[in-house]
Amino acid sequence: MQYSHIRTQSSKSAKKDTVENFNDKIDSALSLLVDLKISQEEKELLKMSLESMNEFIINHYGEKK
Repeated sequence: MQYSHIRTQSSKSAKKDTVENFNDKIDSALSLLVDLKISQEEKELLKMSLESMNEFIINHYGEKK
């Protein structure tokens, strides 16, 4: 039973790390949008897409740290 409890804790920790890591990648991607040579409308669509992915990851893996 203790092993199961430890495994559950490490799994939750790994999920939080996944969310945090993905969130950092989203922030990096959003900062790169400024330098892209595409229309403003395309930038907005990319931004909305990245934010949607971020929401999905948070909902799937749990809240951010």
